[in-house]
Amino acid sequence: MLPATGRVGSAFAAELGTMQVSEQTDSLRVLGTDPVDYLVSPRVLACMIAAPILNIMCFAMGESADCAPMSCS
Repeated sequence: MLPATGRVGSAFAAELGTMQVSEQTDSLRVLGTDPVDYLVSPRVLACMIAAPILNIMCFAMGESADCAPMSCS
């Protein structure tokens, strides 16, 4: 889970850095929108929802694969 978190975090940082260089965040400020609320908060919320779901799915698949060769009594 930790390598996936690092990869997603670096992708978010790269995307936000590109937006800063191309002045897209400045245009959000001109429109009166807070860039953090508009860009960062939805991503953090999505990660907070998706990470536990993916963790449970991986655990369930691992447990089912462990029981497959035998009868799981």
